[in-house]
Amino acid sequence: GAELEATLRPMTGLSLNTALGFLDAKLTEDQLNSGLAATGSTGLKGDKIPNIPDFTLSLNGDYNWDIGSGLRGMFNANLTHSAGSYSEFRPTYTFYRRNSAYENVGMRAGIETDNGLTLQLFVQNLFNTDKPIQLSSSIGDPDSALTLQPRTFGIMARKTF
Repeated sequence: GAELEATLRPMTGLSLNTALGFLDAKLTEDQLNSGLAATGSTGLKGDKIPNIPDFTLSLNGDYNWDIGSGLRGMFNANLTHSAGSYSEFRPTYTFYRRNSAYENVGMRAGIETDNGLTLQLFVQNLFNTDKPIQLSSSIGDPDSALTLQPRTFGIMARKTF
């Protein structure tokens, strides 16, 4: 695998960051041992490791500015992308599923004071993405799905000493 990160500061107070990840996660040897029966869920040398995407991307922008009287404004926007993955080692396994690629967007805005107080309003999962991002299946639970947390608004207060 490989990762690449970059930061650009085109003007005072603005910081743009990106991170790219590429990963080809495969087993280097069979997963079998004497106490484990070989099944469709048993990994063999060369099988892709479940729930690990081949590609991830993160974009982040921060802007900070002086408001005056010991106050600073701040705004942040971020986007993450994850490529799809697979739920099990073996494509021939009954419960093998393809996990969808997905994106997640968040934003926050607020003020900071010279005496260490920060107040921020935020939203996570801005577009309320609710498609399954990780699937799993078993005999007792044939269609289990994990999704992102629904769109969430909040207020964050912090005091540093």
